[in-house]
Formats: sequence, structure tokens, C-alpha cells
Amino acid sequence: MTLYHGSRARLREGDLIRPGRKPNPWGDTFDENGRSLYVYATASLNTAECYAAAVAGRGYVYEVEPTGDVLPDYSGDDVKSLHPFRVLKRIATT
Repeated sequence: MTLYHGSRARLREGDLIRPGRKPNPWGDTFDENGRSLYVYATASLNTAECYAAAVAGRGYVYEVEPTGDVLPDYSGDDVKSLHPFRVLKRIATT
């Protein structure tokens, strides 16, 4: 399954998207320090484009791969992981 991540971060091939960032406004789970517990991805390119477009300023869509176990998230297309996602390539800029 191909996975995508929409973000405001400008990343390169091989970069890791890690948990522990500022939580997103879409119902992120966070720790006692207010940092995200999970990294999120989706099998839907359209959903990733929507997430990227919703961030302030320019957003980016990346094809990613998990580095550990993934769990289902809100919809059948979305997943989350306690482990980083590795950037394979940039797909789009919004």
C-alpha cells in the first residue's frame, strides 16, 4: 500500500517524520508536554493534499514508508504510528 503525508515541513528523500511535534488541529493524541504521540499518513493522495493545503502557508505532500508498526486511524485510508515515516519522494506542493 502506498502511503502519503501532507505537511508544512519541507523534507527530502530519506528524511524521517517523527512523533513529538506540535499536535495538529485534527484530533491528534499528545503527551503531558503537549507533543504528538503519533505520526500520521494516508493511503489517499486526495486526503494528503487536503491536509497539506490546510496548513498555514505552503504545504507539501510526500510518499512515505513506515519504519515500524502502523495502526488504523480515523478512516479506512488513514494510519498512525509511534515510529517515524521515511520520506520516499515529494509528490506535490499546495
